[in-house]
Formats: sequence, structure tokens, C-alpha cells
Amino acid sequence: MNFKASLRWKFSLFLTGVVLGSVLLTGWLINKGFDTNFKKYLLKTYELQTEDFLSLLQETYQLAGNWERVVNSPEGRRLIMSNPSLLKLEDSKSNTLLHQGLGRRYMVRGGLANRRVKVYPLVVQNQVIGRAWLLSTNPAGLITHADLAFQQSVNRMIIFSIIILGVIALGLGFWGANYLIINRLGRLKQAFATLAAGDLKVRIKDSSQDELGELATDFNTTAENLLHLEELKKSYLSETAHELRTPLTTIRSHLEAFQDGIITPNQESLSLVMEEVMNLTSLLNDLQDLTSSTGLCKNLRSLPLDLNLILANLAEKFRPLAAEHELTIIVELPTIPFYLKGDPEAFTKIINNLLSNAIKFSVPGGKIIIILQKEASQIKISIADQGIGVQPEEIPKIFERFYRIDPSRSRRTGGSGLGLSIVKELTEAMGGTVKVESRPEAGSIFTLTFPAPPSS
Repeated sequence: MNFKASLRWKFSLFLTGVVLGSVLLTGWLINKGFDTNFKKYLLKTYELQTEDFLSLLQETYQLAGNWERVVNSPEGRRLIMSNPSLLKLEDSKSNTLLHQGLGRRYMVRGGLANRRVKVYPLVVQNQVIGRAWLLSTNPAGLITHADLAFQQSVNRMIIFSIIILGVIALGLGFWGANYLIINRLGRLKQAFATLAAGDLKVRIKDSSQDELGELATDFNTTAENLLHLEELKKSYLSETAHELRTPLTTIRSHLEAFQDGIITPNQESLSLVMEEVMNLTSLLNDLQDLTSSTGLCKNLRSLPLDLNLILANLAEKFRPLAAEHELTIIVELPTIPFYLKGDPEAFTKIINNLLSNAIKFSVPGGKIIIILQKEASQIKISIADQGIGVQPEEIPKIFERFYRIDPSRSRRTGGSGLGLSIVKELTEAMGGTVKVESRPEAGSIFTLTFPAPPSS
């Protein structure tokens, strides 16, 4: 499998990048949050310790009565040494009583920039007895070895937890991607390959309601339609072969009989041969329609069509044929001409097929009505007959190629099954739509709808 073309590898790299980025960002945010709150905790603790130290220092002075006893007594020395942040101690006259540096249990970060000093007045009975110079530093500048060790241990635990969670998330992500996406796409790919190889019975079992499930449903529908079309085509070709064989056999037998002198050529026998020749011609015309309609759809011209004139001429053309079937053609046209941008050959073929269909399936004594009208920004052409009609379940199928409403009908009575499919293809190629309304034994109405040009 090509590494660059593999969706699995692309998705894996993407998922790895997302998880890795999320892990790093989460780890940084957690570490930053912990560090900030830990500093706040240290600062608060330091402030409380300072307040307690100053209170004890003032109480000790009050008990001792002067600084000399505080500084020289063991209890006073222990108290002073208990706070390593005490830098200098002064009496009320600014005389230095004690001066010392930081104790060893503290580390200073950032040099002198972090070593801010604050002077606290010492007050006993509302009298200033001295001042204490203490470090008033932020926690980043003054931290014990124990505090640092605790912070480092927490950071290690955070990093370890983030790594574990990242590995779990990555594993679950790969499993979910493979199960929910990659494997299903693989089945779709295999199904498409099987369909392309000619197996139209392949189907995908996927009942999920997501996009891939919808794609699988669309695939199954497409495969079903292709299988149905293939069955219609095979049926049509089989029937065509049969209908080619029948007239050819008749013509051959008559010609052999003429040659052998068994039958003397006369008007009746020659008419029979001519009828079979016309059947062959009709069959070839149908086959020609099958190929030419596709080419016509791809090479449509856009010319102004005088619909009033075209429909009137076509009605006159079909009147003799309608009269043979004891039918009447009625044309209802507006008083002003309607125009349409389209291909004259394609439009003529559409109306020809609809009128032929109406005559073929109408009962003697009926009427065929052609109506041209405009509704809002649309031009509608309706062709109604009073024929045998169409069963409701047959209506969605009548525009399919090779489909015949009554399979028992022969080509002479039921046509090739291509006429209405050609109507639909050409109409849609011209930007229009075609629909049918029908009731059994009452007739059908085929309606063509086209967008009206601005000048119409």
C-alpha cells in the first residue's frame, strides 16, 4: 500500500499529532496552574509565618523589658534564629541589634532581583520599640529544599499521568478510527471495486445512521438500480434478437419459396415481405434512437422555438395516424406566441414520442388534448389522452429505459420501451422536467415544464 496514499496512515499521523499536541498543551496548563497556585500557597504561608514571628518578637520584648535581654537570652536567640528571613533588627533609635544573612535551608532564585526587603515596625503598648528587616520576596525567590522537592515530585506525577492518559487516548483513538471509519471505508472500497468488476449483486451491510451509513445506503441503491437496468437491457436484447430472427426467417422463407417456384410472387405475398421489412426498419430506428438520444443530449443547441407553431404542425402531422385509430387531436394554444430557448430537434423528438405514446395506448373514440400555457415564470405543455392509463405502482418506472408497462405486449403493440426514457433525458437536458398523472382505464396526462425566457 502506498504510504502517501493510505488514508489509514494519514489519519494515524493526524490523530498522533492531535493527541501529542493535546497532551503537551494539557501538561503545560496543569503545570502552569499548579505552579501558580503553589506560589500563592507559599506566599500565604510566608505571610502568616511573618505575622506570627513579629507577634512573638513583640511579646518576648514585652516580657524581657528591653532588647538586650531579648538578644542575649537563649529564648530570644532561638526565636530570632527561627526566622531565617530576618536580615536586620533595630531598636527605636535605629541602632542595629542584629544583622544576619539567609539560612542554608532557603534557596534564592533569580538573584537580587527577587530579594525584596520589607521593614516591619515593632509596637508594644502603642510605642514603636524597633524595626525588623525581613525578606518580603515572592515564592519563586525564596523556597525551601522541601518545597522544591514537593513541587518536583508533583510535576513528575503530572507528566507521568499525562503520558499514561495520552497513550490511552491514542490507543482508544486508533481503535475507534479503525472500527468506526477506516474498516468501514475499506468495506466500501472493496464493494466499489467488486461493483466495478461487474458484480452488480454486491451489497454493503451497514445500518448506522451516520454519513458512512448513508453512503452505504446510496451505494446499495445505485447497485440495485444498475442491476435492474442490466436486467432490462438483457431482456430487451433478448427480445430484439427474437424479433430480428422472426422477420428475417419470414423474409428468407418467402424468398426461398419464390426461388423454388413454390409461391408465385403476387401482391399479397409481396405485401407480407414488405411488412416484415418495415418491422425491421422500425427495430433499427429504435436502436438508433437509443444511441442518438445520448449524443443529442450532449450537443444541444439553444435556439428560439415558436412553441405555438411547432405544436400546431406536429398535431397536423399526427392527425392522419390518430384518425386511423379513431382518435381526435385537440390543440389549445394561447393567442400570443410562446417562445422557448432550446434545441428544435430534441423538442420535436419529445413531442413526437409523447404523441406516439398517446395514440398507441388510447382506446378508439377517445381524444388527445395538447395544452400550452404559462404559469408564473414557467411554460407548461400538457398532452392528455383517454387511454388505458397506468397503475400507480408502475408510474415511477415508466421513464426507465427498456421498461414496458405490459411485458406481454410485442414491439408492434407496446413499442421498444425507450420512448418515455428519451423524453425524460431530452427534457432534463433542456433544463425542464416531465411528470405524469394517470388513472387506470381513465387516461394519462404528461406535463412538460420549462423555465420561461425573460422575453417570453
